[in-house]
Amino acid sequence: MKVARNRRHTKTFNSFHYFWCWSVIVIFWALTMIGLFPGQSSVNSFDWSGFNPDVRDSVEAIADAHFLSGGVIGPAGLAPQQWHRGNWLGKEATESELLRLTDYPNSAVKAIAYEELIKAKPESSYQLLSKVLLDRPFTVDYVSGCEGKEILVQEYLMDYVLGLSKNVPSTFWSDQVINNLTDKELDFLIRLYQSNR
Repeated sequence: MKVARNRRHTKTFNSFHYFWCWSVIVIFWALTMIGLFPGQSSVNSFDWSGFNPDVRDSVEAIADAHFLSGGVIGPAGLAPQQWHRGNWLGKEATESELLRLTDYPNSAVKAIAYEELIKAKPESSYQLLSKVLLDRPFTVDYVSGCEGKEILVQEYLMDYVLGLSKNVPSTFWSDQVINNLTDKELDFLIRLYQSNR
């Protein structure tokens, strides 16, 4: 009698478990299809008016890959396609397109847009860095050499682009950006960055 009771209990539990799992899958699928998840709905509602179609295609490819890259990755030290896409975007997108992309809901696109604007207009770096440091934290995968890790967009810009980390060497244009900041502005940005980590 006990054995029969346990089987019925197990059968009832399994039926409930399957029902629950399938319900979650169906609800997730439905919400994804109608775009109720934040990333999905935001991307679908991004205003592309005035964008060059080639820039839009490049942005969507960067968003699909969803990572940032140093110039070389892997044992062969090759530049990945994502790195080439970011460079192409910096050369081909207009300043107004890049400014609008700083509000794009994908963190890889957002980081590249900020990076390219900072490189192109070092005199505007204080306003751009203030904006990104006050924005909510966005994470992105960063790959360089044979290592990869998840970092904040803010960390990418401050440590890897500007070279403010002791572990990352500065570049000619990062020195230009820093030289365009007053000591007071640089101190404010560093304090703001450290307080949000």
